[in-house]
Amino acid sequence: MKAKSAEPVALKFSGKDDVRSLQRFMKTYLWDHGRMEAKNQVLLSPLIADPQGMINVDSCEFTKKGKESVGVSRQYCGPIGKVENCQLGVFVSYSSEKGYSLLTGRLYMPEIWFSPEYAQRRKENLVPEDLVFQTKLFAGQWIGCDATFGSDIHFLQSLPKDYYYFADVRSDTQVFLKKPRVALPSYSGRGRKPKRLHLVPGQPQPKTVADMARFAKCRWKSVILAEGAKGPIVAKVTCLRVYPSRNGLPQDVPVWLFIRKTPDGKMKFSFSNAPIDMPLSEMCKAPMMRWPIEQCFEEGKGQPGIDI
Repeated sequence: MKAKSAEPVALKFSGKDDVRSLQRFMKTYLWDHGRMEAKNQVLLSPLIADPQGMINVDSCEFTKKGKESVGVSRQYCGPIGKVENCQLGVFVSYSSEKGYSLLTGRLYMPEIWFSPEYAQRRKENLVPEDLVFQTKLFAGQWIGCDATFGSDIHFLQSLPKDYYYFADVRSDTQVFLKKPRVALPSYSGRGRKPKRLHLVPGQPQPKTVADMARFAKCRWKSVILAEGAKGPIVAKVTCLRVYPSRNGLPQDVPVWLFIRKTPDGKMKFSFSNAPIDMPLSEMCKAPMMRWPIEQCFEEGKGQPGIDI
């Protein structure tokens, strides 16, 4: 079926007389989603759980033409790389050397949907009355996330301290290679006294992670990240110790900037709070535990049609 919605499903299996009833069932009637989800996790745990596994937190956006679908709003849409009218799903998956699977997911509700102007729309879409606005969270050692979450310092700081995160970031993310000195500007004697720290004059300015990959003295190493269906997955990787820039000022604690370059020249950038003495070989395992959630999305779009 080209369109994976209630109507073609009803037409294929039941006939045109059941189209409306199936649509009403999908929208109005309740099923125990939580119980089904919990059962799935119980069955998965003995099959794929591993002490070195990774919990992945990712967003997946679905473009929409209308404005009435629950949660739809103008927001950043990853598939097309710009702000567009879309819905955004937040998904949690798990991956290890034993396998991978989606664990749970939820539709992200933009803040505007909780405004008085959207009250009737919430009612028509059966949005639970006790739902409130929230910012965008098995055994394992890692938590991985895409650039939507990797760019959110509050999300990264809220993660459990006994996990290492491996967070993708966009190429224009700014960092300092060395921590610059900051200070309050001198008071001129007029107006309000300065309260916001600034870089001391003469200190280096932050650079994008893409510039770091091009101009920093990186020691690239060719590694085999995994064995794929068509042979070894090879990439050049490097790690730099950096201070992420927050509003033009350095973050207090440095992190790893992990850069991987594929044979076609494409680069991906990630931050990690892994310890400074973590071997590169161990760090290389993290990006390969990130790709299964992308595979889950592809399978989900191709089979049950989660992007419809």
